[in-house]
Amino acid sequence: MNFLAPGAWWLALLAFVPLLLLYLVRQRPRPRIVSTLLFWDALTPQLRAHPLWQRLRRWLSYLLQLLCLLLLIAVLARPAREGQSSGATATVLILDASASLQAADPDGTRTWDHLLTAARENLSFLRASDRVAIIRAGTAPEIARSWTGNRRRALEALAPLVPGDTPSDPVAALRLARELASTAAGSRIVFLTDKIWAVPPSAELLEGVTVVNLSHPGPNAGISRFDARRSYSSPGAATLTAEVVVSPHAPWRGEALLHRDGKLIDAREIDLPAGGTWTYAWTENNRASATYQLVLDKTAGHRLALDKSASLTVPALPHPVVRIVGARQPFLEAALTSLSEVDFAFVDPSALATSSPASLWIFSGVTPPENFQLSRHVLILDPPASIGFWGKTAVDAGRADTPLVTDWQRAHPLFRHVDFSSVRPGSTRIFQPSADAEIFAASFGTPILFGRWDDRSHWLVAPFDLAGGNLVFRTAFPIFLSNLLQDAPADGGIASAPLPGPVVSRLASAKTAGSDSTTTPVTASPARSWLPPLEPWRILVSIALLWTLIEWRLYSRRVTE
Repeated sequence: MNFLAPGAWWLALLAFVPLLLLYLVRQRPRPRIVSTLLFWDALTPQLRAHPLWQRLRRWLSYLLQLLCLLLLIAVLARPAREGQSSGATATVLILDASASLQAADPDGTRTWDHLLTAARENLSFLRASDRVAIIRAGTAPEIARSWTGNRRRALEALAPLVPGDTPSDPVAALRLARELASTAAGSRIVFLTDKIWAVPPSAELLEGVTVVNLSHPGPNAGISRFDARRSYSSPGAATLTAEVVVSPHAPWRGEALLHRDGKLIDAREIDLPAGGTWTYAWTENNRASATYQLVLDKTAGHRLALDKSASLTVPALPHPVVRIVGARQPFLEAALTSLSEVDFAFVDPSALATSSPASLWIFSGVTPPENFQLSRHVLILDPPASIGFWGKTAVDAGRADTPLVTDWQRAHPLFRHVDFSSVRPGSTRIFQPSADAEIFAASFGTPILFGRWDDRSHWLVAPFDLAGGNLVFRTAFPIFLSNLLQDAPADGGIASAPLPGPVVSRLASAKTAGSDSTTTPVTASPARSWLPPLEPWRILVSIALLWTLIEWRLYSRRVTE
């Protein structure tokens, strides 16, 4: 306990002597006129002379009065707990709600429970003149309680808070806390966390922040990755990839069990050293929808239960539908026929508005309407000289006769297993692509394939005649059409299971750069929210009043004896 005004204790020296004199000073008897002296003669020897030491026989009364006086002086000295300042304070309390806070001790107590206890202990410092704001640091930070000086309301704001299932974002939480702190004078930031961060905050963000570390080391093995990817070359096949990590505190030996639609299909033994990583891939051939679940077995005593199982659903592979608008192309029809489970039909250009949806629209020798590409997948073959969203015909440029493909984007999903070596498409019209178009294949700088094929737009222009070159006789042509129908998005067609992440699964504290923050390890005691904490000066005043009542009772009895 500290005293904010320790100079008040000098008053004790000034008050001690006068109080003592009240008990030592001889009182002069006062004459009184009474009717008889018969009853007073017996008291005369006691009233005339008393030794000084006998005047202290009421020592209990004197000690009680002295104690009451000292308590009142202690109130004037302004007692305070460790960390409290003399003036009003404003505290921004950040509660880390990462998935790692769900880790449990052997007795079942979660790290989140320790965090709430530490939060209540911080709120116990709240005085009538102080204010506090509470922030929950999850995937996105949120203000659980805005500025308040009411301790009860601040404690009530803690009740509905729970940890999340993913790592938190401490950077965003600290930025929000600094914005809140800037609105109150003399504010400070307290961050309650286990410091298991996927992306640690910088030293600049942690400067001046009191970080209360609640981490508890212990063994843990968890699934940090589980995803599925459809094959580009074989649409019916899917590759499932799993990754298991082990904390640096202890090795682990167990099993990884793979289930499909609730049935066990594989079991793999895992023997990992402390801090090790295990990765494995399964290949499944199934065009129908399937739900896969990966479970870790033999994990008794591990701290986090959230990362012991993961599940994902691979959707059914739909039958692609291709609509061809314009002139018929025998080579194009033959290539589409060679692709299994692909349906295609011809559409009259005048019936576009009433046509059924399609996986891919192919315009052969004609151009699509304006903005047709915004919500559809479009391939434009040998368009006439024109201008549109795809670009415009180059000025004073004719056609290039069977140009040789010299460059193409081999790493792009559209060209997976596609070899354009020695490919010579037919007569090619020279276009100037639009500003947002990307050149996918070229012949010495002349665009052979260009357009946009990403998560925002899917359109492609092939300004050449199919029948005039050797592309249609190469296996690259049907594979290229299959990749178009596969419609690979930017993430590579991955279906991922929601997981807390490798850092949380390991439960290993992230090392941050050196900072000026204060890191305080905490061993929290059980919370007693039913008993609101009292400030020290209130306790002292209550004791002083109690002693005063006791002294008054004793004095009344002495007078009446």
